Amino acid sequence: MNPILLLYNIQGQRLKQIQLLAACLGVRTRPVPPGDYGKPLAALCGLEGDEGAQGLWNDFDEEMLVMAFFTQEQMRRFLDSFRQTGLPSVRLKAVLTETNSRWNSCALRAELLKEEAAFRAMKKP
Repeated sequence: MNPILLLYNIQGQRLKQIQLLAACLGVRTRPVPPGDYGKPLAALCGLEGDEGAQGLWNDFDEEMLVMAFFTQEQMRRFLDSFRQTGLPSVRLKAVLTETNSRWNSCALRAELLKEEAAFRAMKKP
């Protein structure tokens, strides 16, 4: 599969900059509108048909990226390009896996927020 980058709540010039970074690596981008947040990530990445919304979901405001079908080198170069260009990083990032491909965007966001809170708790003395 060709690499694809799902983009959430990224707009304007920032969206254009991230799309340019992705295009330089041959990565296709797909901004995900709130109406698609309930669809499985696999459907959003083109792995299966568009089944419609699943489970509980709602809109969220945080920026989020999902990297699907990236090689290790593409992922490294893409993430490094934020630092190299001075573009602020996106806080919530994930790689599509067999497990999370069944989740909807809101379930992934919830898991990323839990992981972030756990890392913060480990850093506290």
